[in-house]
Amino acid sequence: MNSASAELVNLEEFRSTRGADNVPDTAQITVREIINVLPAQRGEEVTFTKFYPLGETPASRIAEPIKLLRESVERIEQALELLRENDAIGCDDCIQQVIALLPELFAWGQSIGDGFNAVVLGTFQCLKNVGGPLSERQLLELRSGLRKLVTAPYIDFEVALGIQEAYEGVGLEPDSKEVGKLSEFIEQAEGFR
Repeated sequence: MNSASAELVNLEEFRSTRGADNVPDTAQITVREIINVLPAQRGEEVTFTKFYPLGETPASRIAEPIKLLRESVERIEQALELLRENDAIGCDDCIQQVIALLPELFAWGQSIGDGFNAVVLGTFQCLKNVGGPLSERQLLELRSGLRKLVTAPYIDFEVALGIQEAYEGVGLEPDSKEVGKLSEFIEQAEGFR
């Protein structure tokens, strides 16, 4: 059985023992680039855009939804600022702008995945179902849910359900009220059988 193994060596030590003191600068640059690829080891956050830069190709299907998500997050952040300044009308205006962006995000989500669309639809229903002004905790949770999509748009459906549960945890309703009415109607109809 053939087995290959590689030994890790110090670059300076290798140069001195092999007589390779005149290593071209390109090799040194390559080594620096390899080291710089590991931001997690330095405690930095590794984001989706680090590995998949957006906007570089016009055919990128993810660039536009990410742009819309970022705009939605910015509007929620503005709503938070206005809420803290006791400007209920300005806060509501920002939320109305988010509501206007979500159907387009849902349409883009058809090519991204079920997890993405579950969060977008849940966020939309939360905003449509709210019976009054949103609290700061609710706005923070909505922002958190959309931020997760910005950094990881291809999330699993189970993760999306976790985000919806977090919405419910702050008193939001991520399910359509019409679906609830339909369920009640079906249950009543089954009672007549």
